[in-house]
Amino acid sequence: MSAASETPAVSWPDDEVALPLPRAEELGALADKYRRLAALRQQKNSAADARQALRELSQAFPGSLREIDVLALSTLEARAAELTALLERGAVQPPNEPSSLDKDSVANHLPGGAEPDSAVSEMLPDAELPLWVRAVHGYHRVMALCLWLKPALRRASADQQADLLQEASDRFGVWLSPAWAQVVRTPPEGRLNTVVFALLDAALGLTPNAARGVVFPMEAGAHCSHGAEESRGVVEAEGAAEVVEARGAVEAEGATREPNGAVEAPAPKQRELLFTTHERLSDIGRETWERLRGAAPPMLSYDWLEALEDTGCVSRREGWLPMHLALRDAASHEPLVLAPAYLKAHSQGEFVFDQGWAQFCEQRLGAPYYPKLIIAVPFTPATGPRLLVAPGESLSALLPAFMGGVMALCERFELSGAHLLFPSREQAAMLSEEPALIERHGVQFHFTNPGYTSFEDFLGRFSSKRRNQIRRERRALVEQGVELQVCGGAELDAERVDEAFELYLTTVRKFYWGRQYLNRAFFEQVFQRMPSALQVVRAVPRGSPHARGRALAGAINLVGEEALYGRYWGAFRELRHLHFNVCYYRGVEHCIEAGLRRFEPGAGGEHKLARGFDPTLTPSFHFLTDSRLRGPVMDHVAREREAIREMLEER
Repeated sequence: MSAASETPAVSWPDDEVALPLPRAEELGALADKYRRLAALRQQKNSAADARQALRELSQAFPGSLREIDVLALSTLEARAAELTALLERGAVQPPNEPSSLDKDSVANHLPGGAEPDSAVSEMLPDAELPLWVRAVHGYHRVMALCLWLKPALRRASADQQADLLQEASDRFGVWLSPAWAQVVRTPPEGRLNTVVFALLDAALGLTPNAARGVVFPMEAGAHCSHGAEESRGVVEAEGAAEVVEARGAVEAEGATREPNGAVEAPAPKQRELLFTTHERLSDIGRETWERLRGAAPPMLSYDWLEALEDTGCVSRREGWLPMHLALRDAASHEPLVLAPAYLKAHSQGEFVFDQGWAQFCEQRLGAPYYPKLIIAVPFTPATGPRLLVAPGESLSALLPAFMGGVMALCERFELSGAHLLFPSREQAAMLSEEPALIERHGVQFHFTNPGYTSFEDFLGRFSSKRRNQIRRERRALVEQGVELQVCGGAELDAERVDEAFELYLTTVRKFYWGRQYLNRAFFEQVFQRMPSALQVVRAVPRGSPHARGRALAGAINLVGEEALYGRYWGAFRELRHLHFNVCYYRGVEHCIEAGLRRFEPGAGGEHKLARGFDPTLTPSFHFLTDSRLRGPVMDHVAREREAIREMLEER
């Protein structure tokens, strides 16, 4: 059965692919690879030696480190023994047609780039080579070819393609037709590994699934299993996170990774990169995270995200398993891109609602939708950069490698997909150019400050009727004997922590859809560690001491360098127009006083429109691994985007 008939969603080229037979020294290098993988599996190396060994193996045999997770120790040892036995029978005369892989190219495929010995640079006859040997040798060779060729093709003009294909043949001994080159340049759904196995199908006469089974037989499948207990909202301990923590077994675009979750990813300008995953923010470190965060909003700060972890608000038990992502320079190991990310066992607390997708996937397709990966700030529908970039680096140049790592992570752990929520406008523009991502639109209502000098200046944008209505709503507080206080910094003491948490709970308990995502310990930790980024607006009886006593109502805001973000609101007493004043008008006033450009008061609420908050698109981006799900979702979000566009035009 052909690859095309096996995977009808993909039409592979019919052109043949010729692979050279392995030389004897290449078989020796493969045997050494399996011995080293077996030693790593048995943890016979120190951490430093293991990192060095993994780096050497990933350079010599692209894609090989997947074997350490999916092959049993007995299989690793058996393969090493079988290859050694083949060589001990003695090298034979090479066939009439020599391999097109030259001496220098062979050296590039040996661990450490060792120079091959010309005395053993002979080839074993095809008949003596087991199928798995030919498949594994072909897999590494084709993977190396694809990792080199894909970025080269993307940078090259159409006129340069023929020269690149000739250079690829000279380097790797594999000739690809222009049709196959196009597939390598733009893999279906971004999966370069799928292309590699399709090429093996064309070369060896195996279907892609059969080739995969020969290269990676799943004797050790239990070792890398994962799952999610949706009934308890738990991502299983024997799941993706533990595998990543133990060995980081992830392939990015077919490249491989180091023990702490490092993956070698293809990169622009032939730069060697690693894609790493981290189960705790502390694995990355405060100084490193903050250096890349720069001026990003405070909910992306190390203190905010770490508090969610430290206090158990995000955890396995809550169905939020941290799996933060990093794209690193392989030589220095310095991060170039960081992103807050989580494995999810449900869709709560995201504010981009995909429960309908999950229902369709599970009930109509019979496929699990959870766990999934999200790149977002938990429980926070506020916009901002989701990919934190090192100073001096270009996100547009690094984005393809980063997304390649994300897609490979989904494939490696059989996640249904990855979802990047509420990116900044600038990053959304870049993400919209990624062909594997589905762009979805939502709407929030934001206040934009063009440079108002006072609240009265702001009121000038409204009709006379609306100005008078807003003034009446603001006077209502005075008439009810209420005034507003704004607290921050050292004023946020233990009494204010208790008050803020209790106010938060009043809203959670008021609505049947309310969910308590946060606990008192979280409020205490962020009040202690980042008081300058917090603002508490308190409605109190007129004449009350500042920051003392019990408030009637209040809102907790985050203050960024360019914007104010409304986060939580609650009231112990319901008073007329109290919510508008505490949550909206005081925030607008603060933006005008402080010169902030924007106020995001939170999700939902068309009533904000009449109070100076404009409808604003909030895009999200989604990668789905199952093409059966991808098509219907693309249709759905296209209709959704059109409806939103029409709604915004009407306003």
